Amino acid sequence: MEQLEKYFSLRSDTMFSHGICPDCVGEQRYIFRETAASHQDITNSP
Repeated sequence: MEQLEKYFSLRSDTMFSHGICPDCVGEQRYIFRETAASHQDITNSP
C-alpha cells in the first residue's frame, strides 16, 4: 500500500493520514449506501 500512497502523493495533492477502524467502516458504508440510493432515486425519476 505504501507504493500507492507514494505514487499518488507525488502526482497530486492527495494526502494520506491513516487507515479506518472497523466501526468507522460500517458507518461510512451506511452513509455511502444511503447516498447512492438517494442519487439513484433522483436519476431514475421521469
